Amino acid sequence: MAIAIPQVVRELVAEYRRFLRTSYRFLDEHLRRQFEEHLAQVDVVVKGPYVTLAREFERSSTLTELVASGHLSPELLQANWLFGQERLFRHREKALEIGRAGRCFVVTTGTGSGKTEAFLLPVLDGILRRKREGVGGFRLFSSTP
Repeated sequence: MAIAIPQVVRELVAEYRRFLRTSYRFLDEHLRRQFEEHLAQVDVVVKGPYVTLAREFERSSTLTELVASGHLSPELLQANWLFGQERLFRHREKALEIGRAGRCFVVTTGTGSGKTEAFLLPVLDGILRRKREGVGGFRLFSSTP
């Protein structure tokens, strides 16, 4: 099967434009509109060609599936996550599992792989679970007895 390089490049640029449009959130409506208009009109979004040998990140469950299985607080579905109903990357789900167990973790992975969400999901889930349990306020932890 022959690969139509010009078509692949157009699709890649369109995907990159979508990535840029969804990665930068402007609180100011005017700035957001300007950014999106500029992005739609500009001929060159990137200078290339660029080739990467990075593999796709492994996918696992969706947030909805994690809630249904009892591994995630249902309230987290109310947040407007950028990844929506897509399957989470495996390292996000693993971080959630480790965080729910009360253990510390470090996530080291490539750019755009969701390290921020890997941190936020267990933190927000823990806050919501504690709120449901009636725990209020905050607690300071000390390493000294």
